[in-house]
Amino acid sequence: MTTTNRWLPGVPAEEIEAIFRAAPGNEIGRGKFESPESSAALAGNAFGFFLHRAGMLPPLPGCEQARWPAESLAIEKTIRFPWNGGRHPVLDALLVTPNALIGFESKRFEPFRENRIAHFSPAYRRPVWGGRMGGHEPEPDSLLRVRGAGILAGRAGPGRRSDEGPASGGLAAFGREVEGDEVEFISISWRALLADWRESRKPDIRTHAENVIRCYAP
Repeated sequence: MTTTNRWLPGVPAEEIEAIFRAAPGNEIGRGKFESPESSAALAGNAFGFFLHRAGMLPPLPGCEQARWPAESLAIEKTIRFPWNGGRHPVLDALLVTPNALIGFESKRFEPFRENRIAHFSPAYRRPVWGGRMGGHEPEPDSLLRVRGAGILAGRAGPGRRSDEGPASGGLAAFGREVEGDEVEFISISWRALLADWRESRKPDIRTHAENVIRCYAP
């Protein structure tokens, strides 16, 4: 598949391609982008459209308390945990609004195909997350029970909020477990997100939503 064919109309193909090739995970080199079921390709195309026009991005459902429009948007952004070494999460998208830091992580079919038994490193249980993260600290392995599509966000800076997006089922229960923490968890389906974009007053955004739906049928 060529670079041009890999990306939807309106997405800065060469720039987004370079971002993915430089990011950890080698999503393109491993051939994952060639599948219409790829969550990385879906997120890269959906949010890549707004790479240089973050202000056009409609408020994300569930994140209305953030002040919109967004100031910036990054794709495949590494967010560092509060320790040196080890691996750090790479978010599908990172949005900055005047009062919020919103990390977007998408999953589609991967959680339902995973047969390996996973465990969190003891590092996650270290008291390094701050005084307002009690809901996340007691049992991080509870995250392994969450199955569906969802968002994992980076920590909010001073005066900012950190949100998380798309999900179903167990994600709602997890959201209740961490309610009141500094990092808020919000779940939404791709269908709901794209339905919201289809209602935009801006024709370009409506057309983009239709293109995403036509290509990936989320």
